[in-house]
Amino acid sequence: MGIAVRSVGEGWRVGWRENELCPQQSVSKFWVALTAMDAVDRGRISLNDRVTLTRDDLTLFHQPIATKVLGEGTRRRLVRCSSKRSQRATIPRTTS
Repeated sequence: MGIAVRSVGEGWRVGWRENELCPQQSVSKFWVALTAMDAVDRGRISLNDRVTLTRDDLTLFHQPIATKVLGEGTRRRLVRCSSKRSQRATIPRTTS
C-alpha cells in the first residue's frame, strides 16, 4: 500500500511508496461513484449513456465478475453492479 498527495494550488507533492502500482480494489468505489454522480449532476454524462467494456478496460489480474460487466450496457448498470460487488472490474477507466 502507498499514498500520494498533490496540492493543485501550490504544486507540491508528497507520498510514501507513491511510485509503486497497487490495486485500489474496493476503496475506489466511493470516489468513482462520487465523480460519476457529480458528472451526472452537472449534466456532463447520463446514467443512461451506453458504454462498452472490453478486456482492455479491466485493470486487475483476477476479477470474478468480469464476465458480468464485459460488453455493452449503461453506466447505470455499472454503478448498480459496483455497489453490489466488491470488484474493481465494474469501474470504467474513463467517463467520457
